[in-house]
Amino acid sequence: MSISEDVHQSGQNLAGADDARLAGMLNDALGHFIGNHYKAVSGCVIDRDGRKSKNFASVIHKASASIDPTDPHAVPADAVAAVIDVCGELDLQNFRTAYGRIADAKTLKKTAVPKGETKTNITLGVLLA
Repeated sequence: MSISEDVHQSGQNLAGADDARLAGMLNDALGHFIGNHYKAVSGCVIDRDGRKSKNFASVIHKASASIDPTDPHAVPADAVAAVIDVCGELDLQNFRTAYGRIADAKTLKKTAVPKGETKTNITLGVLLA
């Protein structure tokens, strides 16, 4: 099966998933495509000051991240590449709520990128509806 067929099949599976299984299926599908250097898990983001985001269906982070065993669903902000919020129906209220949650996660403190480097450390936010 080609990668485009894999992506299409994963999308079809997600479209047919019920709300209770969607986060797990999303993280399994993402894990298939993002490689060994990253992981996709349900959880929240925590910054170095201890400020936490709300929980997300998916937090995509560096696989090498040191997760605190006392809070295994909190991923350190410096390791996070993206958060994905999921809602079953996209109406104005759900959009505003999800947008606010994503915006809040993007405000968590990360270590600054050293001057002269061209990479970014901005957390990507995605809403899946």
